[in-house]
Amino acid sequence: MSAAQRRYEEGMTAAGRHDWTVAAAAFSDAYDLEPSAELAFNTGRMYEHLADFERAGEWYQRVLSGTPSPAVRAQVTTRLAAVQRDAQRRRDGIAQASPDDDALNAEASVWFNRGLLFFRRHRWREALRAFETANQFVQTAGTNVAELMFNLGVTHERLGHRAEAEAAFRSYLASRPESPDRAEIEQRIQRLRRDR
Repeated sequence: MSAAQRRYEEGMTAAGRHDWTVAAAAFSDAYDLEPSAELAFNTGRMYEHLADFERAGEWYQRVLSGTPSPAVRAQVTTRLAAVQRDAQRRRDGIAQASPDDDALNAEASVWFNRGLLFFRRHRWREALRAFETANQFVQTAGTNVAELMFNLGVTHERLGHRAEAEAAFRSYLASRPESPDRAEIEQRIQRLRRDR
């Protein structure tokens, strides 16, 4: 067994026990020894699990810089867009709706974008009213938009509404069970519960 294969196997074992840090290092080492699109993708996924969106994006770019099959290119392009959105959300402190999110109908979208505008101006009460109005339209349509739940959570948090913020963050996690920032959101929920 080659050194690259050994590190790959170690990475798979670590990933199987959700030890993303060890898995990322093993896949990265294997890639350095024998570069491949699969290893770059695996490394990107580990960094995505670690909510290190910048590094995940760098690894996904490595996959795309090669000649992946159309199916792999489509999958990696989707993952790259997701980590870029998550990285931007972290920088802004608020989430943008996915451009292809059909759950936000026209009326909800207007209120969602109004909420973003108020939030960026630190007008928390107006932002909350706008996000709640958007949520009413979304709920009427029988859907749930993760980004909207996240924004409601953050805005309630800014206003000191701990129980409401916790409920919104829980709804966010329920709608995005594989969220790469799950641990971070769960820590926020624990802080909100402690501070009540």
